[in-house]
Amino acid sequence: MHQIYENKNKNMKPNYKKTLKLTGVVIALATLSACIDRIDTYHRPNENPDDNGLTEVPLDFDWNMSQDVEIQLKSNVRTRAYIYEDENLKNLMCTTVLEADKPETVSLTTLNSLDKLYLAYLAKDGRTAVRTIDIAQQQILTRAINLFGDITDASETLPSSEGNKTLVFSPNRTIYGTVLFEDMYPKMGDYDMNDFVLGYRKQYGKTDTSETLEITIQIRAIGGTLPFVPGVELKGVDVDGLDVSWTASDSRLSVENVSENDANGTPVFRVNGAQNIKPNGDYFNVSLPKVAQEELPYVTITITRSLDGNQQLDIKDKDLNFFIYNTQNKVEIHEKNTKVTRFASNSDEKNFHDKGLVWAFRVEGYMPHTIEGKKIDQVFPRISNWMKSCGAQDTDWLTDYDQNLVVDYSQDTDTGGSSDVQQEPYIDIKKNIVEAPVAGGMVEVPVEANCDFDVCFGEEGWIYDFTKEDGKLILYVYNNYNGTDKSATVTLIPTTDISKKFSFKVYQMTEAYDGALIQANGGFKNNIESLVKANGGVITDVKKVNIIGHSDKYNGYKGSSLPANVKRIAGNDKNLPHNVYMEWDAANATITVSTPGAIVSTGNTCSGMFGNCGGLEEVNLSGLDISLCTNMEKMFISCKKLKSVDLTPLNTSKVTNMSGIFTLCESLESVNVKGLNTSNVTSMNSLFDRCYSLKSVDISSWNTDKVTTFNRMFSNCQKLTDVKMNCSKTSLTEAGVTEMFTNCYLLPKVDMSSFDFHNANDFNSIFSNCNSLQTVVFGKSNTSNIIKMKNAFAGVGGNGEFTCVDADFSSATIMDSAFKGCTATSINLSGWKTTSVQNLSSTFAKCGNAKTINISGWSADNVTSIGSMFNSAYIEEIDLGPNFNVPSGVNIDYWFYCTSNKSKKATLKCSRAIYDLIQNYIKTTGGGNSKQFLSQYCTYSVY
Repeated sequence: MHQIYENKNKNMKPNYKKTLKLTGVVIALATLSACIDRIDTYHRPNENPDDNGLTEVPLDFDWNMSQDVEIQLKSNVRTRAYIYEDENLKNLMCTTVLEADKPETVSLTTLNSLDKLYLAYLAKDGRTAVRTIDIAQQQILTRAINLFGDITDASETLPSSEGNKTLVFSPNRTIYGTVLFEDMYPKMGDYDMNDFVLGYRKQYGKTDTSETLEITIQIRAIGGTLPFVPGVELKGVDVDGLDVSWTASDSRLSVENVSENDANGTPVFRVNGAQNIKPNGDYFNVSLPKVAQEELPYVTITITRSLDGNQQLDIKDKDLNFFIYNTQNKVEIHEKNTKVTRFASNSDEKNFHDKGLVWAFRVEGYMPHTIEGKKIDQVFPRISNWMKSCGAQDTDWLTDYDQNLVVDYSQDTDTGGSSDVQQEPYIDIKKNIVEAPVAGGMVEVPVEANCDFDVCFGEEGWIYDFTKEDGKLILYVYNNYNGTDKSATVTLIPTTDISKKFSFKVYQMTEAYDGALIQANGGFKNNIESLVKANGGVITDVKKVNIIGHSDKYNGYKGSSLPANVKRIAGNDKNLPHNVYMEWDAANATITVSTPGAIVSTGNTCSGMFGNCGGLEEVNLSGLDISLCTNMEKMFISCKKLKSVDLTPLNTSKVTNMSGIFTLCESLESVNVKGLNTSNVTSMNSLFDRCYSLKSVDISSWNTDKVTTFNRMFSNCQKLTDVKMNCSKTSLTEAGVTEMFTNCYLLPKVDMSSFDFHNANDFNSIFSNCNSLQTVVFGKSNTSNIIKMKNAFAGVGGNGEFTCVDADFSSATIMDSAFKGCTATSINLSGWKTTSVQNLSSTFAKCGNAKTINISGWSADNVTSIGSMFNSAYIEEIDLGPNFNVPSGVNIDYWFYCTSNKSKKATLKCSRAIYDLIQNYIKTTGGGNSKQFLSQYCTYSVY
């Protein structure tokens, strides 16, 4: 075990700081440049080219052995994801906390030879779920591959507040990367590539407030005699605002912060004293037997900075610019195509680089190094073909080598590394059975741990936070937890090793809560009204209701002894510990509901609980337990002054009916409903209907598997500008989304790309009078069953271009008035397929702002009604496309009624069949009611 030597000078000028980073899914691969010509390498005088072995190198070969990979992850609950290099989950590359329904992108660097990575996470059932990420390399610059589906089966995770939410290890947590140098630059040298051999590991971490970058540089071998020392430059990072410290495993090594006095620029560090580790000034570790792995000296540089919205330390491997520096002439040797630092005496020698020569190259993984005097192509016989093919062939040449001619640590643990750099994580739970908590209470579990860890649980969501102190894990319990859960399994997982899982059970050891239940339907509102009236007021005097749960204020009070402003609303004199009291504070216009028991609980309905409380502005539901409730219908209906509501304290796991909860809450501006358990809800009709002031709502985390109806859900939310939803699975009825967004005047965009419409067939008025709506995004197949579209998009447009992305309305038969009154200046629906449409009456009628309408992908083979399709739409260009052919016998008399724009001509792009149909109609009828447009103001462009 090394003794560690530290430099903790945090005030090196300028101030430096440290970080770490990470993120089923999308993957991008960066590959090699194309090969062009080949040239012979430089040979020393009297040197036999056959002995050298490196007879030709591609001119543009950059010796790159890595690929950059970008992975996009998404989970429906907060959980931690782990990405490993191997399916045995030994070589961890990164770990990151995924917030619920929020995509997270992870950037990694791997060897080109890898074609798969492995995603792991804790599933709800306690097992470790493992999924394959296919990154099989194709000979292209970039490539994107989807990891099929989001993560939907993960256990919910609570990360430590002080721990790293994200960690990235490079190459991975158990393996050191390798950088090899020849020190004879600009001469060729003996090409054993062991004049300096470095191991490196990069670790990036990110908390809520800071980021940290730790770089460990290991001196694995020195086979040269020149006075070089290793160093690294951090490209893409600025010295300003950084805190820097370092440690060394050998007292002969120290880290020089070369850029310490610079006001800006990239940080540059050198490891001084490296030449001192060579025994007797000779070579170090380039012959057998090898130096023991634990004796390989290393330094670790730690850089920290505060997060200011601009991450800097989450850099790629290629941004670690490793070099060796000659302490006498200040010459630096770098990898090919990499600039020297501003502190070097030499500049880039392109005349050498242009000949394909290198004096340094890197392996994003472990590589044994050659013993002294053995050229690299003698030891690794397939490297020549790799170079000749410009890296396209023999990409795994590293695995084929003469074991007698290398110094190899591949069979050791922590490959190429040092045994004391990482520590095996452990968590010792002293108590495996814990008594269940009370609502709003704590659970204390004695533990010992040498690592950061997360707290995970399946679907039991009653733990909301935890802390660690003095050998204890403290779990904090939601206020609405009523103790009815018989048990819960809690799993502790180290943030760096999902294979180390430690679990314990929380059992219900006390009697289940047997408190009195309040009447929480209209009777609750009646109790408020009667109490206020008894004290000389009216119900509109009530501005605030606090349901606080436990309070000892009226503990032991019988009904006859209560003050005049207090009323018992549940319980009796025989059950005083569980009575529920309602208090009216006229001075503060506040109703407070409390109980000496654990929590205020309701029966199976909260329907109309606050209905028609016309003066109510604020509610606090933190002490309300509705875990028995199935019906929340119209819970706040006509609370016309209510401004904001937080429903997140409520346990809604049994609720089936959420219809009209906030109907006619005309002043409601914000509502927090994120994370509600809606797994049993079947009806969401009119949930926010006529919430005229509501500006945004996020229901993206809701489970809508059983929902049958969303009718008028956001109808008349006249100030709504943002809706987040998922609804990836539903049980919709045929008419389950009609008028869903009617009269949402300010809504500019709706993303329903994940919405499951598979049972619905009726879009009637779904977006009617959404006057600002310009973009609607559907999934490519989720609208394929829609039949009825009357007024579906009537009045949309927002005086700009209207687009509807990835819509499939191939089953739609009725588009009557679908875009009637649309205010868009341009309507582009060219991607729609309308093979089944029958009724196109008034589809674009009264689109007075539209200059262009593009329906060039439409067909009309089954159309029976087309009257007034473009009535009063003063359009400059209509593109019907080549396949829009109206069947014979269809009355086209009012097709273009009042469509003319008298200030200029209009262009009609159409098929030859439509052109002939129109010309024949003009010839036989004079154009009928479409005469003015067809014969005076229309020019034709025939496909």
